[in-house]
Amino acid sequence: MSLHAGRPIGNLGKPIIIPSMLQIAGFYVDSPELGKNKKIKYVLQADAIRELSKQGVVIDSVDDISPSDDLLRLEELIKLDFDLLNCIVKTKSGKKLGQVTDYVLDGFLMVRQIVVKPTLMKSFNSQPLYLPRTAIVEIKNETIFVEDTAQKIALNKMPAKMNPDFVNPFAKNRPAKASETAK
Repeated sequence: MSLHAGRPIGNLGKPIIIPSMLQIAGFYVDSPELGKNKKIKYVLQADAIRELSKQGVVIDSVDDISPSDDLLRLEELIKLDFDLLNCIVKTKSGKKLGQVTDYVLDGFLMVRQIVVKPTLMKSFNSQPLYLPRTAIVEIKNETIFVEDTAQKIALNKMPAKMNPDFVNPFAKNRPAKASETAK
């Protein structure tokens, strides 16, 4: 949503995540106002976001969206193409816990928790694991390593202190909120 235009101007796509910080640096954007050339990828940098909520993102104007080729500061991140979703989660000792299916953000677009769907064999009798970012010890390519004790400290639901407005509003299949799982 653009404050200048007073209406929606596009759709957010995949986030551009800084793996070492687990912070969103920007989002790819699809908008008819940016042109018809499908070869050009457009990016909304995180610092241009005025407000983030379940309804979407508010920015000043379409001018806050830039072609990815113009963003030298994000060039390496864009090339890295890190995708937090679908990363495999393992303990330091090598035990596979599952796959990241979602994450919880704070108001600064920092990942505060990752939601891990247990492996197929374990998924029949267990719920997703909500692992805090403090349990993460290393991130390599498509694998996240967590403390060996992470499964014990994992929450079975989203903690009440997390503002549900900052649950990843861009995920296709969001996990149930704590209030919904209590029913």
